[in-house]
Amino acid sequence: MFQGKSVESAIEKALNELQLEKDDVYIEIIEESSQKLFGLARSKAKIMVSKIDKPEVESVTTDWEEWLINEMKENPSFDLRQSAAPTDIINTWEGKAWIKDSNLYYQDTETKKPVVELTDGITLMKNGEKVEGNTTLTKGDELEIDFETTIVETEWSIDVNEEKQQAILSVTPGYYLVAYLEDHPPSEKIVLKPNHRKQPNNQLTVEDVYQQLETMGINTGINKAMIQEACITLKTETFIIAEGVLPKHGDDGKVHFEIDLKERTKAFAEKHDGTIDFRESIYIPSIEKGELLGTVEDPTPGEDGVSVFGETLKAEAGDPILLKPGQGVTFLEEENKIIAVENGRPKVDRTGQMLKVYILPKLQHRGDLNLEDGNIHFVGDVEISGHVNEHMVVNAEGSAWIHKSVLHSSVQTRNKITVGANAIKSSLVAGKNSLVFEEMTKKLAPFMEVLTPFTQVVKQLVQTENFQQTYAINQSLGPVIKLLTESKFKTLIPLAKDLLNTINTKQNVLDKSWQSFAVSLYKGILIYHHNQFKTIKDLEKFVHAGAKLLEVCQSPLQNHSSIVVQYAMNSELHCNGDIHIQGKGCVHTIIHSDGNVQIEGQMIGGKLFAKEGVEIGVAGSAGGVKTLIEVPHDQTIKIKEVHPDVTLKIGDRQYVFTKSHSMVRARLDADDVVTLY
Repeated sequence: MFQGKSVESAIEKALNELQLEKDDVYIEIIEESSQKLFGLARSKAKIMVSKIDKPEVESVTTDWEEWLINEMKENPSFDLRQSAAPTDIINTWEGKAWIKDSNLYYQDTETKKPVVELTDGITLMKNGEKVEGNTTLTKGDELEIDFETTIVETEWSIDVNEEKQQAILSVTPGYYLVAYLEDHPPSEKIVLKPNHRKQPNNQLTVEDVYQQLETMGINTGINKAMIQEACITLKTETFIIAEGVLPKHGDDGKVHFEIDLKERTKAFAEKHDGTIDFRESIYIPSIEKGELLGTVEDPTPGEDGVSVFGETLKAEAGDPILLKPGQGVTFLEEENKIIAVENGRPKVDRTGQMLKVYILPKLQHRGDLNLEDGNIHFVGDVEISGHVNEHMVVNAEGSAWIHKSVLHSSVQTRNKITVGANAIKSSLVAGKNSLVFEEMTKKLAPFMEVLTPFTQVVKQLVQTENFQQTYAINQSLGPVIKLLTESKFKTLIPLAKDLLNTINTKQNVLDKSWQSFAVSLYKGILIYHHNQFKTIKDLEKFVHAGAKLLEVCQSPLQNHSSIVVQYAMNSELHCNGDIHIQGKGCVHTIIHSDGNVQIEGQMIGGKLFAKEGVEIGVAGSAGGVKTLIEVPHDQTIKIKEVHPDVTLKIGDRQYVFTKSHSMVRARLDADDVVTLY
């Protein structure tokens, strides 16, 4: 509410204080300046000013008000001055009172005196005395009406977010409950009953906000414009009035390779005899001795940030590349260059920021592989231009390309197996070493699930005042860890022992970070060594190291293996990637794939599991052969033609065909029922 000697001066004062133009505000005149009825000093004009944020509601004209307007139009001399009425309509107004624009008007006669009845919330002074109950109005009475105005205070608060990056001002403006009298037509008795309208009143000031910011110690990134906006808003809002600068963490180190390392398989080109022409179908990267293989880019340090309290928020430097040069590779540290020292196929195994780079030599065996040649165990790629004959073993750390068939034999690789013809009574296994990280995840994940809350409890304990007063500063956390693992966290020790045993059994295939973690695990958790976890920061670093290792275990393998074969009979195919049977199909074969399985021909008998779905041309046979096809609960089975005795298993639900069907699409519906569509 603003006051002034006149309405104009009150408006000017309001606009100056709010820093707004007249077109931007809604002005409501509460009381114009006038001479007091009792001859006292002149009263000030009172107005309410609010910022316009929605159209004004049009006033509704009542029947009697419309009549009165018409009367004034027809009688230009019509005057509504208090206690007076025009003589030409004296019979209409005599002895009555009425209310217009919150003002009381009346016309009395010698025989008729209008009566006024008071209600709570209104004070009526007549001729200098307070009226109690009812009163009559007589010409010459000096009247003064006073309303009760309720004031509700503005509510506001400043909060800082968890990252200390934003100070947020929440404002709920207060308001006045302004009393007024509703218009009332002329009547012999008038009841003065106040109505109320809510008038927003934001009492928040810029000085209030700055004082609170100073009290809270907030001194960085303060937004003056937002504070001013918050001090004039007339609705509940939040404002970001201070912002810090987030730390910019450094980029991890990278390796830029000079050649395309990704092996690509194009559409297979067949020869006249139905076998694959490898020369036209497969791109295999290769490098010669002395060539530059790649360049290592160092991590960046990052840029520190600042909180709204002016505190420095430290940025984390990027993680460096942990390069492990393998066979056929050397690393020039001063130049950050990876150089090939042997001819062959470059290979990169990556888990997180750890890269093992090596050159896979290629073993080429011309013709068939027979008993007189002996089994093949090779650390690189193997290519056999003929058949792999009975009872032979091919074991390759890279990939294997067999131009013809595999007969009563075993082929195992770390990467891909491609067979140009058939697999008969044979075993094809691709990606066998990928199981190591799966096993480590099974051991590390439950340990971390207990270790994380365990560390929080230790942290809360060491920060208590009683603990700090009674616990020696130079003493390690060993006794605390022992006490908690023997009482509240009894499962931590068995999990730690199981994890340590697994790390030890796999130490020949795990890097140094696992060995370092194992040492801390043994000393700090299992034997409570006094030099291991001296402070809570030491324990938190151990938790961080475990989380990093778990992230590496759970990250997808970069080398996605695959098996491609034309036809398989009485064989076993296992792969951590996709399996593609391109020719006639398979008979009584066991297939297990962590990827997708595609059989373009017919699957007769056997068992199949495909983690990422399966597509088959024909399943089963018209005579009925037990055939099992299985996928997880969220995958789909697609078959062009299905015969009886074929069982589909999706999750733990089964569906058995008793007759032939075409174009089958099967998956679980919302009720976990196998649905064909």
